[in-house]
Amino acid sequence: MVVLRTKKDFIEKTEEAYNSKSRNFIEKAPSLVEAGKLPKEETETLISELKVQLNLCDQKNQAKLLAHNKREEQVDQKQIVTKSLRTYKKVLEEKENVGTEILRDLGLLNEVITEDTIGKCPILKVRIKGGFPYITFRKSPFHGIKLYSRVNTGPFDFETTIFKSNYEDTRKRKDPKGVEVREYYAYYIIDGKKVGRKSQSVRIILDPIE
Repeated sequence: MVVLRTKKDFIEKTEEAYNSKSRNFIEKAPSLVEAGKLPKEETETLISELKVQLNLCDQKNQAKLLAHNKREEQVDQKQIVTKSLRTYKKVLEEKENVGTEILRDLGLLNEVITEDTIGKCPILKVRIKGGFPYITFRKSPFHGIKLYSRVNTGPFDFETTIFKSNYEDTRKRKDPKGVEVREYYAYYIIDGKKVGRKSQSVRIILDPIE
């Protein structure tokens, strides 16, 4: 049997462990100073610094909690205001003396954006979810993608059309006992027809399951 020994630094990496050791030192060091086992001046300086660090850490955590709560409040308020804006816009649209220019000037006009699809291509992202490759991409303003795939090497012999912004590849493994590499690329589609450029290929490695 080979025994591996690695040196672990006494400085902890996680905030919880770091702070726990700091509090332990603050609690136990003074009695050792009184007993003459630790230098008084250096120990008191270190305790003072540790207390400042712990206090700043508490302030930081409180600020993070406050920011989280404020963000939730802001998101809720934004939903309320968004609903009010849509209602207000409808009220203005029913008034004869409020035209397109006023709506545009107030930022209340739906704009039609014209884009050239020639240079557009999906940006695929793939990860493992529930044991299967899970592909995500930005769908809007297209209708979906046409996805192509291959397993290990060889031709891209799998094709499917996806109308959502994600896809879970639940195909069975060719060899459950072996490593499997799945590679993907895609085109955007509009009305079922491919448009734009071919995406860059992405690949993911599936570990053996047996």
